[in-house]
Amino acid sequence: MNLADFQDEIEEVILERGHQYYQEGCVRSLEEIEPNVYQAKVSGSDFYLIQVELDEENNIMASSCSCPYDWGETCKHEAAVYFALQKRLSGGNSPNSRKKAEAASKGSKAVLPKKDLKQILAETSQENLIGFLLTLAGESAEIKARLELAFGGGNEQEEIKRCSKLIRSYLDKNSDRYGFIGYQQMDEALTGAELVLEKSRDALLKGNPLLAVRLALLVMAEVVDLEGDDSDGGVGALMNEGLYLLDEVGEMDDLPAATRESILALILKEAESRRYYGETGWQTDLLSRCVPFAATPEARKRLGDFLQKLLTANQKTDWSSQYRIENILEIQYSLLVRFESAAQAEFFLNQHLNYGSFRETAIRLAREQGDEERIVRLCLDGEEQDQEKFGLVTRWKEYRYQSYIRTGQLAAQRSLALEFIEGGSFPHYQDLKGTYSAAEWPAVYPAILERLAGQGNRYRSIYTQVLVEEQEWEKLMAYVRTTPSSVDTYYKHLVPEYREEICRIFRSNIKQAAARASTRSHYQVVCAMVRTLKKAGGVKDAREAVRELLLMYPRRPAMRDELGKLKLD
Repeated sequence: MNLADFQDEIEEVILERGHQYYQEGCVRSLEEIEPNVYQAKVSGSDFYLIQVELDEENNIMASSCSCPYDWGETCKHEAAVYFALQKRLSGGNSPNSRKKAEAASKGSKAVLPKKDLKQILAETSQENLIGFLLTLAGESAEIKARLELAFGGGNEQEEIKRCSKLIRSYLDKNSDRYGFIGYQQMDEALTGAELVLEKSRDALLKGNPLLAVRLALLVMAEVVDLEGDDSDGGVGALMNEGLYLLDEVGEMDDLPAATRESILALILKEAESRRYYGETGWQTDLLSRCVPFAATPEARKRLGDFLQKLLTANQKTDWSSQYRIENILEIQYSLLVRFESAAQAEFFLNQHLNYGSFRETAIRLAREQGDEERIVRLCLDGEEQDQEKFGLVTRWKEYRYQSYIRTGQLAAQRSLALEFIEGGSFPHYQDLKGTYSAAEWPAVYPAILERLAGQGNRYRSIYTQVLVEEQEWEKLMAYVRTTPSSVDTYYKHLVPEYREEICRIFRSNIKQAAARASTRSHYQVVCAMVRTLKKAGGVKDAREAVRELLLMYPRRPAMRDELGKLKLD
């Protein structure tokens, strides 16, 4: 893949998103860190590092991105960098331009090597550098804040103030007069917070966990209730990064007791702030990070008192209040597991089985202990208790189903599989089929089909999946007759026996789609249907469908233009 034609090698959707990122200026930096090796920083839902290695002909020899995308060879961030590199290298650094420059220089005097920035700065007087930096700082509050943060020195309290100033400088610059930050400005607005989080992590690496926690909490305090369009999730990413750092500090075994107490006090103070009072769950996320720092009875009492205060304040029966109560109880349970006896933790767990997370924990513990009877009992009780909560009931049934498989209870497994099948689960149909021999199954599945056929539209998906699985082509054809739009999905199975009827349904669908069409994109959909007809019935049927449309719509030039692009040879 070469920079000159990489567009031909990348999936269209990725290419479009990458070009959009490039045009919107999301490629924040691009530098050549080694000969023909480029490193870029691209902003998206987070900031990602991209590295691209080229050869002398601008072939892309290697490329990587720090984002989690793994569905293809190239992500949208890499595509954006390719566009940026293409633009840069076509302006004089391409292989051809380099060769021309080399040819022109032959026989001429030696050309002085270009100085890099480090050399330029080293040769500049201190007075000039100071003057230049002061000019920059005067023009930009963000640059001033960054310079103060990098070179300010002083004690930790002063450093925290400088970090707060840096975060606010970016937020203020990118917000409107009402304090709202738009979608296009959000990435830049969060830059200061990202820089402070980097400083927080640096402090942790340098052995100062208390400062690291202070800075992480500062970032969270500044962004948690930000007013703006955070569609890309930048705020949530920063909040989670802060929580991850607290987790890392909590896992440090050699943390002094005094430091643990100080960190607990900092987190509790932040969690008590009114900015966390809402339905986002950040408050309980913060409080859950207190557990490893509550190492003394006094610390646990302080945390426990605050949790109890929150429980008392959340006595409503609405979903959000119950969700908060469940999260608070989970923190209390974590304290018992970590610091108290197993009997106390088990007693607390069994007292709160009315909450899904506690029942699931009980099932997991029973599985670890090999107590399959308790698993089934917990599941049956949960199904009875949570009748109005379809998702939970399904979860308990699945745990029970897996228990039946492990214990070889074939009759119970089959019975429950039928319940799942009637609920629309095709994998359970395949499981059930696997419990019968090839000779037994033909006598079993017709009754299942009959029950599914009587269930109505809700179960049509599994009904047709079963028809295909069992090669019931006559029944499948009957279904397509009543649901003509499904012909696109099932024609491959039906063409061998019902070719003419399938083609008639396709042509009828095409006529109806053409009658409704009014824009070029609609006409392109019609053409796509014609191409599918070609696959199903052959060139002759597709040509006849096009001929009919041309006769029916002589005054729709856009439709005729799109139809003319069809290749029906």
